[in-house]
Amino acid sequence: MMMDPSEHLLNTTVNDPLAIGSSSSTTTSTTVTSMGEIADVDVYFKRLYSKTNNPPPISVDEFLDIMARCKDSQIQREKEVFQNGVRNLFEEYKFYTQYPERELHLTAQLFGGLIERGLFQQHALVAAFRAILEGLKKSPGSNLWNFAVTALDRCKARVRDQSTFVQGLRSLPTYSDIPANIREYLEYGSKPNHPPQFDSLRTLTPTSTLPLPITASPQPQVSHSPMTPANMFPRMNSGPPINNQQQYAPGNNIGGGLGRENPAQKGPSLTQNANIRTLTSDPGYSLVRVKPPPEQINDKVAFTFNNLSFANISDKAEELKEVLGNDDQLWKWVGQYLVMKRVSIEPNFHALYAGFLNTINVNVLYDTVLSETHRNIKILLTNDKQLSNIPDRALLKNLGHWLGIITIGKNKPILATDLEIKSIVIEAYHMGSQDLLYIIPFVAKILESCSRSKIFQQPNPWLMGIMSILAEMHSTHDFKLNLKFEIEVLCRQLQLQLNDIPIHNILSNKEYFDKIEKQLSTTNRQTGGYQSQQSLNATTTTSSLLYNDPAILNYHSLPSSQQSTATSSILSIPIQPPPTLSATSPVSAGSSLPPVPKYKLSDFKPSIFQSLSSMLEINPNILLFQHHPRLKTYIHSPIEQAINESLQTVQRSLKVATSAAETIVKKDFLLNPDEQQLRTSARNMVAYLSSGLVLITARPALQDQIQLYIKTHLLTVLGVPQVSATNGTSTTGNTNANDAPTATITNGTSTDQLSSQIRDMIQQAATEIAASNIELCCCLLQRITIHRAIQLIDQRLASDIEVRQRSRLEGRQLPSAANITEFQSDRLLEPIRLRYGPLSSHQLAIYEDFVHFIPGFKPSDNEKRDLVSMDETGPSVWDRLITEIDQTIQTQHNQTFVNPLQRLLESVNVLRTNLHNQVSTNAPQAALTNVLNIIIYNLLEHYTLQSQNQDGDNLERFKNVHMSVLKLLVEIRLHMSLINKQLTKAWLDCSNDLKFNVHAVNQLIRNRLLDVRQMDGHVAQLIDSGNNPALHFAVNFLRNCVIEQPCCVDTDIAAILDSLHRISLIGKQPAEAVRDLLEIIRLNYISLSTNNNNNTNGNETNATNDTNPSSPQGKVDKLAIISLSVISNGHKYLVSTDEMETAAIANKAKHILGDWVKLTMTQTNRLSQQQAFQNVFNQMNMQGLFRSDDTIAKFLRMTIQLCVNSVYDIIRQAPPLTSSSSSSSSSSSTQQAHYTRCHQGIDSLCRFLSLLTTHTSDNNNYGARIHLINRILGILAAHCYADHEEQGDQFHPLAYQRIILNLFQESTAAVSSTLLNSTSTMEENSANEHVMYYIYLAFTNCLHLLRPQRVPGFAFAWLEIVAHRTFMSRLLLSAGRFTRQTHHMYALLLVDALRLVTPFIRSGEHAQSFQVYFKGILKTFMLLLHDFPEFLCEHYYQFCDALPLIAHQLRNIVLSAFPKHMRCPDPFLVNFKVDMLNDISIVPVIAYNFSQNIQPPKFKQNLDSYLRTRAPVTFLSELRSYLQQGADPGSHYNIRMLNALVLYVATQALSTLNNKTNGQPLMSSITHSAHMDIFQNLAVDLDTEGRYIFLNAMANHLRYPNTHTHYFSYTLLYLFAEANSEALQEQIVRVLLERLVANRPHPWGLLITFLELVRNPNLKLWSREFMSISPDVKRFVLSLISASSSSLSNSENSN
Repeated sequence: MMMDPSEHLLNTTVNDPLAIGSSSSTTTSTTVTSMGEIADVDVYFKRLYSKTNNPPPISVDEFLDIMARCKDSQIQREKEVFQNGVRNLFEEYKFYTQYPERELHLTAQLFGGLIERGLFQQHALVAAFRAILEGLKKSPGSNLWNFAVTALDRCKARVRDQSTFVQGLRSLPTYSDIPANIREYLEYGSKPNHPPQFDSLRTLTPTSTLPLPITASPQPQVSHSPMTPANMFPRMNSGPPINNQQQYAPGNNIGGGLGRENPAQKGPSLTQNANIRTLTSDPGYSLVRVKPPPEQINDKVAFTFNNLSFANISDKAEELKEVLGNDDQLWKWVGQYLVMKRVSIEPNFHALYAGFLNTINVNVLYDTVLSETHRNIKILLTNDKQLSNIPDRALLKNLGHWLGIITIGKNKPILATDLEIKSIVIEAYHMGSQDLLYIIPFVAKILESCSRSKIFQQPNPWLMGIMSILAEMHSTHDFKLNLKFEIEVLCRQLQLQLNDIPIHNILSNKEYFDKIEKQLSTTNRQTGGYQSQQSLNATTTTSSLLYNDPAILNYHSLPSSQQSTATSSILSIPIQPPPTLSATSPVSAGSSLPPVPKYKLSDFKPSIFQSLSSMLEINPNILLFQHHPRLKTYIHSPIEQAINESLQTVQRSLKVATSAAETIVKKDFLLNPDEQQLRTSARNMVAYLSSGLVLITARPALQDQIQLYIKTHLLTVLGVPQVSATNGTSTTGNTNANDAPTATITNGTSTDQLSSQIRDMIQQAATEIAASNIELCCCLLQRITIHRAIQLIDQRLASDIEVRQRSRLEGRQLPSAANITEFQSDRLLEPIRLRYGPLSSHQLAIYEDFVHFIPGFKPSDNEKRDLVSMDETGPSVWDRLITEIDQTIQTQHNQTFVNPLQRLLESVNVLRTNLHNQVSTNAPQAALTNVLNIIIYNLLEHYTLQSQNQDGDNLERFKNVHMSVLKLLVEIRLHMSLINKQLTKAWLDCSNDLKFNVHAVNQLIRNRLLDVRQMDGHVAQLIDSGNNPALHFAVNFLRNCVIEQPCCVDTDIAAILDSLHRISLIGKQPAEAVRDLLEIIRLNYISLSTNNNNNTNGNETNATNDTNPSSPQGKVDKLAIISLSVISNGHKYLVSTDEMETAAIANKAKHILGDWVKLTMTQTNRLSQQQAFQNVFNQMNMQGLFRSDDTIAKFLRMTIQLCVNSVYDIIRQAPPLTSSSSSSSSSSSTQQAHYTRCHQGIDSLCRFLSLLTTHTSDNNNYGARIHLINRILGILAAHCYADHEEQGDQFHPLAYQRIILNLFQESTAAVSSTLLNSTSTMEENSANEHVMYYIYLAFTNCLHLLRPQRVPGFAFAWLEIVAHRTFMSRLLLSAGRFTRQTHHMYALLLVDALRLVTPFIRSGEHAQSFQVYFKGILKTFMLLLHDFPEFLCEHYYQFCDALPLIAHQLRNIVLSAFPKHMRCPDPFLVNFKVDMLNDISIVPVIAYNFSQNIQPPKFKQNLDSYLRTRAPVTFLSELRSYLQQGADPGSHYNIRMLNALVLYVATQALSTLNNKTNGQPLMSSITHSAHMDIFQNLAVDLDTEGRYIFLNAMANHLRYPNTHTHYFSYTLLYLFAEANSEALQEQIVRVLLERLVANRPHPWGLLITFLELVRNPNLKLWSREFMSISPDVKRFVLSLISASSSSLSNSENSN
C-alpha cells in the first residue's frame, strides 16, 4: 500500500526540483535496473518521491514502464503490483488536497501517464476521467485543480479521441480557466489539422523524452496510433539519430520566428514555464543567445546539474571541465543555461550552484553568469510591472538572491554601471507602490548576502546609503505593511536597528530624483545587443539573423514561387541618396552666421528626457519608415544614448564654469548677508557659462554621434550584419552546414543585395534625423548641463548660505565682516571697496542679464524665475508644511489636538514671515524660539500613553505634524544642535507635571531632539533634593526607555543611575523596585569589550577589580539590550486587540500543536522528530505565522496557553490523595499516570519550541534565534505572572517549571555539544560561545521576572529550576569569554532566592512552608560549597549583604568556602604562625563593586581625603550620622553602607601597606593609621546596635587564608586589646561565639581568630567579668580548648 498521507507529508519537503535535461544513458540504465526484478509497489512510490540517492529516485516514465510490464506479465505477483498501484492512486485521491506541490505534480503525471499509455481498463478509465472532471470543478489554484490540469496535460493526446469526455470538459464552468495550450490542443481534435506536438513541463524528475522528427511537409502529420514505449521513448530504442537540421514549417512557428529553436524539437522545455517566459520572449534574447552544443554535451551538462550535491561538487566540476575543455563558447552556453534554466527557478539551490561556480573557477563562465544575471534583471526591471504578475516578481527575487551570493557574498561589489541599487529604490518610490512591490523584495534579497560578507557590513557607506533610503521609506505613514516587513526582516538579518539608521530625507528631495539615471523606465533601457552582436556574428549565418522585423518575416511565409518575386520587388525600390544641404540651409549657414535659436529654456521639463519624446522631429516621408513604420519607435533610444555619451565629454566644461562662477560670486557677495541674492546670482552665472561652453565644445561631435548611434541601433534591430570598413565584407564568420537556418534564401546574391539596400536606407534615415534634430538635442544637452551645474554650485555655496542663515537667526553680522572691512580700509580705495549689505539694483543687473541671454536659447524675461525654482517644482516647502498642518486640523476628530495645532500653525506662519521679510535682527530668533517652545509644550502635554490608548491614529498624525516642522527647519540648514539645544532648554523650563511625560520624552530622545546628558543631570539633581515626581519619572524612564523600549544606554544617564542607586540603599519604597531595575540594567548593559578581558585568576585581581561593568570605553552589546526589551514586553501579547485574528491563530496553533504531540508520541527518535519538523515549519510558513513579530508572538502565546490549560485539566481530573493505606497506593499510581500525561504534553511543546528556534537561524546569524528565545520566555513569564494573580491559591506551577527547565536543556544541549567537539573551528566556537551567553542571559532575565518575591506561588518550582544540576552546572562550568558574566547571572538569582528568606528570619515567623523553602536554600548552598567553592569565594559579599544578621548557619556555609587548590591548615594546631603561611598573602577576588554602596558622593570624597591626609578633622565626628542615613527596615543604620565602608577602608589600608613594605605587609604597622582610627572611632562612637553591625561586617571577612582574613583577624584582636570598656570586648566575643555555636561548617578564619583570643594570655579573656556570667559559654570555650589540645597531641604522636 501507499504510505499514509500524514506520514507522507511529514517525510517530504517542498524544495524546488531540479531542471530537466538528464542524459539518455542514465535513464536507460536506471530503467533496465528497475525492470530486472519487480519489487512491491511501495518501493517504487518511495523512489518516485525520493529526493536523495537512498532510495535511488526514478522518473515518472520509468514508473510507467514498470507498470506496463506488470500489467502484461504472466506472473501473478507482478499483476498484483500493477493492481495495487492503481488502487493506491484512487484511494489516495481524497488526500491529494494535503499533498505538497512536488509530490502532487509527480502523482498527477503518473495518473495522466497511465491514461496516456492505455494502462487503465475500461471501468478504471471511466473512473479516471471522472476524477479529472471532479478536480476541474474545484476552484482554480487548489490542489485538486492543479492535479487535474497536470494529469489532463499529460494525457491530452489520448483524451482528444474521447469526444464524450471532451464535451464534458467544455460544459464545465471552469473550462475557460484551463491553460490555453490544452484547450487549443483538445479543440483541434475535431478539425482536420492537429496542433504541433509540443508539451509543457511534464515531470519534475529528469526525463529524456523527445517527439518524433518533424518532416519537411507544410502540414505536420500527427499519428493517431496508440502511445507505445517505442514512439514515446525514441531515444531508448534503436534508430537513426535525430538531426538538428530541420526544414522550416510555417505552421510550426512556435519558437517566435526564424533562427530560433522550435520547442517541439527539444521535448519538454523550461522556457514554457511562466517564470522565465518574460526572459525568453524579450527581443534581445535571440541576439545574445549562444549556439547550443551537440546533444551529447547538452545531455552531459544536464546530467551534471541534475546530480549535483555538496558531497560531489568537486568531482562534478572536474567532469565538466573535461567535457568542455577550453572552449569559451561552450562555457558561455553553460553560463546562460545556468542562469536561465537553473538559477532563475531554483532558489533553494543557489548556494549549491554558487559553490559549484566557485569550484570550477573559470573566468569566462563567471563573467557570462554575471552578465546574464544583470541582463535578465534589466529585462525584468523594464518590463511591465502588473500586480498580478507574481511569476516575474518571484523571478526577480530569485535573481536578486543569486546576484547577492555571487558578488556581495564573495566580497565583490555590484558595479554602478551594471546596477545602481540606491537609485533604483528611489526611482521605484517615485514610480509608485506597484514598482515597490517588485523592487523592495529584490533589493532585500541582494542585501541578504551582506550578512555573510566581511566588507559589506555596517558601517560600509554603500550599504548604509541604501539602508538609509529603506529606513526613510519605512518611516512614511502610508508605506505598505508587507514592504515594511521586508525591510524589518532585512535589518534583523543584518543586525541593524531601524531607529539607529540615519535618515537624510532623500526621498522627499525632488532634485535628487531628477538627477539620478532612470533604470525602471524603458526609455533608458539599452538594447544591449550591439556588443553581443559582434561576438554572435562570428558563429551564426547571415540569413539566420537577417530579418527579425515582422514585416520582413511575412516574406518568408510566402510559397517559394512568390519569394523570388518579393525579392525582386524589394530590390527594385529606388534608394535615394541623402539630400545635399544647400548653402542657404540653416546648418550650412552656421559656418558664417550663428543659427537663430528655436527653443527657450523653459520649453524643457526639469526631468532629463521627458521633453525629447514630444519634441523630436521625424520626417514621415523617409523611405525606411515607409517600409517599416514601427522603426520610428526605435529612434528615441539611440538619440538618448548619444546625449548621455556626450555628457561625459562636457564634464570639463562643467567644472570650469562652476569654478569660475564660484570664485566670482564669492568675491562679489563677500559682505552680502542675503543668501537668496547669493544663490540666485550664482545660478544665473553658472547657467550662462556652462551653456556657452557646451555649445562651443559639444555641438560639432554630437551630430556625428547621433547619426552613428541611430544607424547602429537600426541595423541591430533589423538584424542586418555590420560591414567592415576595410574590405566591405560582412563581419559574420564562416558557418558549417549543420548550423544553417531552417529557412534559407536560395539566391545568395539576392541576400547580399537586400542587405546593402537596407543599409543605404538606414544611412539615409540616420543622416536626415540627426540633421533635423541637432539643435533640439544640443539644447537638451545644455539643459541637462545647466541642471547639473546649478546642483554643483549649490553644493559649493552651501556653507556660505548656512553662515548667512545662522547669522540672521542669531541677529549678528557675518563672522568675517570685521576682518574684511579692516583689510579693505588699508589696501583698497573707497570707490572699489565692498560694503556690508545687499547689492544695489544696478549691481544685480549684471547677474540678471546672464539668465536673459543664455547661449543657444531664445531670450526670455521669465528665465530668472525658472532658474531660481528649476528644482523646486510645485509649492514651496513652507506652503506644503502649512497645507499639511491645515489639513491635519480639518481632519482632526479629537478636539483636544485642534488648539495646539492652531498655535503651531500661527507660530510657523510668523517664523516664515520674519525669515522672508527680515523685519528686524531679533525677530527671526524670537519666532524660531517660539516655534520650538510650542512644539515641546504640545508634545509634553498631549503625547501621552493615555492618549495613545484612546486615540492612537490621531495622536500619530499629531506627532508627525510636529516632526514635519522640525524636518523643515533642518532642510533650511538650521543646525540640529541648535534645535536640540533650544528644545532641551524648553524642556528644562517646563513645569514638573509637563516635563515628566515619559512617553513624550522617549520620542524626543529617539529622534535626537533632547540632550540626554542635560536631562540626566537635571533629573539627578532633583532626585537628590528629594523631588518625588522626579524620582518616579526616573523609575518609569528606566523601565520604558532603557529596558522595554531602549532609546539610550546606561552611560547616557549615569547621574540618574547614581542617584537611584543611593535610593536603593535606603531600604524604603521605592528602594526595592529601584534595586531590581538597577540589577537588570547592570546585568544586560555589560560592555563586552570590557568584560571579555576580565577572566582573571585570583593571583592577578584585587578586591576592587570589578568596576562599573558599563564603563563608557566599551562597546554596548545591542543584542543583549534588544533581548531585554523583548523579554520585558511579554505582557503586551496577553491582551488581544483583534479578536478575529486571535481566534484564527488559536485555531492554527491548536491543530499544529495537536499534530505535533501525536507525532512525538509515535516517533520517539529525536532525529526523526527533527526531520519531521521541517514539514511543520513549512506549514507554519504557508499559513502566514511568520509574516510579523506580532503574529508569531500570538502563536507562541496560544501554544503555551493550550499547554497550560491542558495541564490544569489533567490535574483537576486526578483523584486526591487519601489517608487510608489501602487506597493511598492506587491513588498515588493514578496521580502518577496523570502527571505522566502532563509531562508528555509539556515535553512535546518544549521540543517544538526548541526546534522552532533552531530553524530560524544558523551559526552565522544567531540573532533571530536569540530574539525568538527571548520572545518565548517573555510570553511565558508574563503568562505565569498573570496566571498566578488570577488563580491565587489554585495556581499550579508544574507547566511553567517544566517548560523553562526543558527548554533550557533543549536550547543549550546542541550548542554545548558543538563547543565540546574537538573538530570545531575557532570561529564556530566563538559563535557558539555568543549563543550560549545570550541563552543564559535570556533565562536569567526570565527567572528574575519570576523571582519568589514577585511570584510567591512559584517559589518552590523556581528554586528547583535554579538548583537543578543542569542549570547550575551549565552556568557555573561555562568556560571561555563569558565565564565572569554567567557567574554574575547565577549570583543574581541566588540573591533573589535569599531576599524571600530575609523578612521571615527578621520577623521570626517560621511557618512550615518557609522551613521547607529555607531547607532548600541550605541544601543549594551546601551543594555549591562542595562542587563550586570558587564561585562562593568570589560572590560571598553579595550573599552576606542580602542575609539578615541572625542567619548564622547560612552565612557560615558561604564563608567556609575556599579554593579547591588550597589546603587550609588545621586551626586547632598551636605550633604554626598565621604570618608564615604562603596563602596568607593572596588578595581575594570579590566580584562586586562594593565601593558604589558608599553614598553620597560627598561622603565618599571626604572618606578618601581622610584616608590620605586625615582631613577634614570633622570627618570622624560626622561618620555616625552618615551611616544612619537611609536606615534599613527594623534598624537605625544603613547596613549595606556600613558593610561597604568596612571593606573599603580595609582594602585601602592593605594597598597602603603594600606600597610601604614592597608587597610584604606587616600587620603590626596598621595600628597607628587613619584606617585604624576610623575602626576605633566606630567601635567607640557607635551605640550597641551599630557596634554589633560593625563587628559583624568585619567578621564576614574571616574566611580562608588571604590578606583580608589576616587583616580583619588582627584588627578584631587589636580592638579587643585596646578596648577601654568591657562592653566592646563582650560584643566582639559575642559576634564570634554566635557563629561558632551554629552547626558546622565554620570558617577557618573565624576559628583562628577565636582560638587566638582564647589562647593569648596578653588578651586576658578569662579574667573578664562577662566570661563568668553564663556557664554555657564557659563550657563551650573549654570544649574548643580541649579540641585544640587533642589536636596538638595527635600531631605530636604522628611525629
